[in-house]
Amino acid sequence: METCLELRHLEFLRVRLGMRGCFGVDRHGFGGGLALLWSSSIDIHIQSFSNHHIDADVIQEDGLRWRATGFYGHPERAMRVHSWSLLRHLYRLRSMPWLVMGDFNEITSLDEKWGCEDRSLAQMAAFREAMLDCYLQDLGFRGPEFTWSNKRVNGDLVRVRLDRCIANEEWLSLFPRVQVSHVIVSSSNHMGALANLDPPIAWCTPFSSMPMFTVVHKIKQCQINLLLWSQSQLRVTPRLIDSKKTELAFLESCPHDEYDSTEVNALRREINILVEKEEIFWRQQSRVAWLKERDRNTQFFHACASQQKKVNTIVGLQDQNGVWGSNPIVIKDTAVAYFHNLFVSSNPDAIDEVVQHVEGVVTPNMNEALLRPFSNEEIHHALFQMSPSKAPGPDGSINCTNIVLIPKVKSPESMTQFRPISLCNVLYKIVSKVLVNRMKVVLPRQGDPLSPYLFLLCAEGLSALILKAEGDDLIRGVSICHGDPRVSHLFLADDSVIFCRVSREDCNVLLHLLALYERALGQKINGEKTALFYSKNTPLEIRSVLTAMFGTSHTTQFEKYLGLPPIMGRLKKHAFNDIKDRIWRRLQGWKEKLLSQAGWEILIKAVVQAIPTYAMSCFKFPARLCVEICSIANRIWWGQCNGARKVHWVNKEKLVKSKNEGDGLRWRVSAGTQVKVWKDAWLPSPVRILSEKATVDSLIDNDQMCWDIEKLRSVFLPRYVEIIQQIPLSNRRPCDRQIWTGTRSGKFTVRSAYHLLLHQRSNGEGSSSSGASSYSKLWHVIWSAQVQPKIKLFMWRACLDILPTRTKLFDRGVLHSFSCHWCEDATKTSSHVLWQCEFVQRIWRACPISIPNVCGVDMTFCDLISHCILVLSHPNIEILFTTAWEIWNARNRHFWENKIPIVDDIWKRVAGLATNFLDAGLQVCEDGGHQSIADFSRWRPPEVGNYKLNVGFCKDSRNMNVGLGFVIRDCNGFVAAAMTQQMAWHDDKVQIHAMMVLKALKFSYDVGLRRLEVDLVCKDLFSMLNSDDICLAPIGNLVGDISFFCQRFPFCSFAFVKCICNKAA
Repeated sequence: METCLELRHLEFLRVRLGMRGCFGVDRHGFGGGLALLWSSSIDIHIQSFSNHHIDADVIQEDGLRWRATGFYGHPERAMRVHSWSLLRHLYRLRSMPWLVMGDFNEITSLDEKWGCEDRSLAQMAAFREAMLDCYLQDLGFRGPEFTWSNKRVNGDLVRVRLDRCIANEEWLSLFPRVQVSHVIVSSSNHMGALANLDPPIAWCTPFSSMPMFTVVHKIKQCQINLLLWSQSQLRVTPRLIDSKKTELAFLESCPHDEYDSTEVNALRREINILVEKEEIFWRQQSRVAWLKERDRNTQFFHACASQQKKVNTIVGLQDQNGVWGSNPIVIKDTAVAYFHNLFVSSNPDAIDEVVQHVEGVVTPNMNEALLRPFSNEEIHHALFQMSPSKAPGPDGSINCTNIVLIPKVKSPESMTQFRPISLCNVLYKIVSKVLVNRMKVVLPRQGDPLSPYLFLLCAEGLSALILKAEGDDLIRGVSICHGDPRVSHLFLADDSVIFCRVSREDCNVLLHLLALYERALGQKINGEKTALFYSKNTPLEIRSVLTAMFGTSHTTQFEKYLGLPPIMGRLKKHAFNDIKDRIWRRLQGWKEKLLSQAGWEILIKAVVQAIPTYAMSCFKFPARLCVEICSIANRIWWGQCNGARKVHWVNKEKLVKSKNEGDGLRWRVSAGTQVKVWKDAWLPSPVRILSEKATVDSLIDNDQMCWDIEKLRSVFLPRYVEIIQQIPLSNRRPCDRQIWTGTRSGKFTVRSAYHLLLHQRSNGEGSSSSGASSYSKLWHVIWSAQVQPKIKLFMWRACLDILPTRTKLFDRGVLHSFSCHWCEDATKTSSHVLWQCEFVQRIWRACPISIPNVCGVDMTFCDLISHCILVLSHPNIEILFTTAWEIWNARNRHFWENKIPIVDDIWKRVAGLATNFLDAGLQVCEDGGHQSIADFSRWRPPEVGNYKLNVGFCKDSRNMNVGLGFVIRDCNGFVAAAMTQQMAWHDDKVQIHAMMVLKALKFSYDVGLRRLEVDLVCKDLFSMLNSDDICLAPIGNLVGDISFFCQRFPFCSFAFVKCICNKAA
C-alpha cells in the first residue's frame, strides 16, 4: 500500500494490527512511501523493490505459491511512461500467478473519471497497452465508483478511479471467486482496495410439509443425488489426460521389436477423444457462443467460465430503505421482497377509458388466421426452432422458472439496477414460439420473440391517449422546421420519449394522461429512470417549476441508447471513443494468449468487428478511429511475444479480401409491368439494347402467362433467350419486386454487400487475393476442407507465401542466413520448405495419394495445390493438407528442438491427425437450432388417411432435358398414383425442385388425393416453404404458387428427408 508513514512508525503499525512481518520503502517528501504487511498464515519473500513497487512471492500454508506486487504509478504525467516500462520489466522477470495492486495514477477509459478536466486519450492508451503486454486484466470492484477525490466543491470537484487490482489468468484460476471492494478511508483522499480471495458462500434449502412442496423437494433431492453420482464417476480431468500422455510416451519409446502400432494408435485416439470432451465441457460452462470447439481452445473456455462466474456474483444489495446487506440470507430476502412488491396488482379501474381511444387495426382475415386451431406442425416447427444446446429447464419442475438478473449499470447495488429475465422452460417456450410464429404475419418480429409484442400492445394505449390529446390541441409536439409534421412521442421497446411545449398547461395534460394510463394498465413512471430535457432558451425559473411538477430531475445530456450518443457534437472521435474502449475491455489481453490461431480469427470477427457494426450503420466514423480499431485487429491477428509486436506477414488490404464473391440488386419478374427491358437489371446476366421505355410484360404471353418465345428470339441472342426462359412466372400476377442477388434468399445482408464492394474494387485495381477468380476454387477448397481450423489457416498462409521461412526472416533482418538447414544448398522459401527440398520430396514420394505428373519440382507450392485439387477427391485433399502441415511442424521441431525428422514418423502423425479429426464423432450443432430432418434412413409411411408424395428428377445431359418422377403412396406403402414427365433443364436446381413440387401437387389434386405429406430433399426449398416471411428469392414466384395451391388441400405438409428416403421417385 501507499503510505505517508515513516519507516520507524511502520513497526508500531505492524504490532498494532497483529501482523507477522512488514517491509517498507521510505517516502520522498510528503508522499510516495510504500508498505507491505503480512499475517502469520503466509510466508513472504521480497524479490525486488523501488520507490514505485514492492515485488514479493507469497507462499500459503498449503504450499500454494504466487506473486504479489504493490505498485505506485508516477504522479507526474510526463514520467508515467517509466512506470509502464517498470511494469513490463517486472512481467518479464518471472512467469507465475501474478497479482498487482496499488495506486496507478491512471485510468483506462473516460468512464472512470468525473469532473471538468478531460483525461489524455494517449495516456489512457499507454496504460491499456501496458496491461495488454503483461496479460493483466482488471478484477473490477464493488462499492463506490471512484477511489480518489480532490475534495473541492461545485464545478472544481474531480473524482477518479486511480486505485485498482489487476491479475493474470493464472492467478485468477487459483482464486476464481476473488472480490475487490473499495473501502472508504476518512483520513485520506484515496479509498482502499480490499481483495477478498475467498468470499463466503451460503446455501439454503427451504422446505414445507404441504404435499406439493414435498413433491418439489423430492425432485430437488433427486437432482442433488444425480449430481453427486455424476461427480463420483470417472471424469475427464487434466490429470487423466496427462497420465494417458505419459503412457503414450512410454509406448513410443519402446524398441522396434516391441513397438505395437495398434496399441499406440488406439491410445492416440483415446487421448484425442478425452481432449475433445474436456474442451466441449468447458465451452458449455463458458457460455461462449461465437467460438466452437475441436481446435484445442480448452484453456480459453475454462478462463471464460471462471470470469463469467466472477462477474455474476452478487456480493450485496440495498433494500427498499437503503440499508446495505452483504449476508446471503439478507440478499435473498431483499430480492424476494422486491419481486413481491413488484407483482402485486394495483387493481386498475380505468381500462375502458384507455381502450376506447385505440383504433382497431386487425382485419377479419387477420383475426381468422390468428384464431384458427393450432396444428401439430406448428408445435413441431416451434420446438425445432430452439437451440439444441440449451438446457430444457429444471428437470421435472414444469412450473419452476429460474430468474436471471442482468445488470443495467456497472457494479449494481439495488434490485432496481437489475433487469429480471425469466429462463423459460421448454413447455412455456413452445407456447410462446407458437404464438409468435402465428403473429409474425400480422406483426413482424423485432428482436426478442415475445417481449416486443407485449411492449407494443401495452404502449398502444398510451400512444392512443397522446394522439387524442394532440388531436384536441391539448398538447403539441415538436417539428424540425416549418411545414414538417409534429412528433409528440417515440416509443423504443420499454423506453418512451415524449415531446411537448414548455408550459404548465401541456405538462398538466401530460401528467393527467400518465396517471390515467397508470390506472388502466398499472404501469407507473419510474422516477429514477425519468429525466426532463429542456431547450437552451428555457428560463431557469420555468425549469424548476416543471421539474417539481413531475417530481423528477432534469438533465443536460441523454444517456447512450443502444450504445449510440443521442446528441452528436463536432468531435465525433470523442463521441465514439468508448467503442474502442469496449473492444479493449472485451479482449483484456489474456484471451489472445489462450486461443489457438484459428480462435484469433473468430475472436476478430465475433468481437472486434461486431462491436462497432451497429454504430457504423447509423453514423460515419472518423477515419482515424477506424484506423485505430483496425490496428487492434491486426495486433490480435499477428500476436505478440513478451510485449514485442510480431511480424505482419501480409498487409491489411489482402487480409480484408472476401472468401466468396457476390452480385448486386435486380428485379424479380412477376407481371413485368414495372420492369424496363433495357433500363432495369432483371436478367441474371445484363443485356443493354432497345428502347428504355419498353417493359418486360411486352415479352410475356399474358393469356398463357408464359414467355413469348417468338418475341424473345426476334430481340435477343439465343443464349439470352435461354436465360430468360428459365425465369419463372406466376399466374397469380403478383407485383414485381427488387431482390438482392448476393444471397440465395434474395434478402440484403451487409456481408454480401461487403463482398460485392470488394469484388468491384479488386476488378478495378486488378489485384489478386483470396477472393480473386483465378484462385477462387483453391480458396474455396481450403476453407471448406475437413481439417482442423489451424491447418486451414496454415494452407492459406502457405499459398500466399507468408510463412516465417528463413528467406522471409532474412529479408526483414531477423536472421543472417537464408539457406535450408535440411539440404544447405538452396534458399528457404515456402515452396522450398513444403515441396522443392530434397528431403521433402522423399516425404511426398512416400505419400499414398497420387501427385499429378505435371507437378514438377520447380513448381511453386501454390501451383502444386491448385493442380492437385483438380484431380484429387476430398479425403485425399485432407491428407494432402495435413501432410504439408506435418512437414512444417517437422521443420520447426528440427530447428527449435534439434529433432531429426523421419519419414515414417511424419506419416504416422499425418494418418493419426487426419483420421482422428474425422472419426472423433464429436459433432456439435450450430446454435441457430435444428433442421427438421428425419433421423431415420428409410422411407416412412404417412399417417392413416394421408398420402406420402415423393418427387425426384434426373438430368439428360445429351438432350439437356430433365426427367421428373412423382410417386404417391398410402399408409401401407401401396402406390396410389405415379407419373413421369420431361421438361427443359434449368441451371438452378432449387428451381427445378420447386417446379417439380408444383407439378406434383397439381397432379395429385387432379387424381383426387388431397391429404398429402410431401417429402423434400432440397433443404433450401423446405426452408422457404416453411418460413412465415415473404420469400424474396429468385424463385419466390414458384414458392408463392406452391403455398397458394396448397390452400386447396384439406391437409398438406412438408418435411425434409435424406436422399436415401426418396429412392422410389
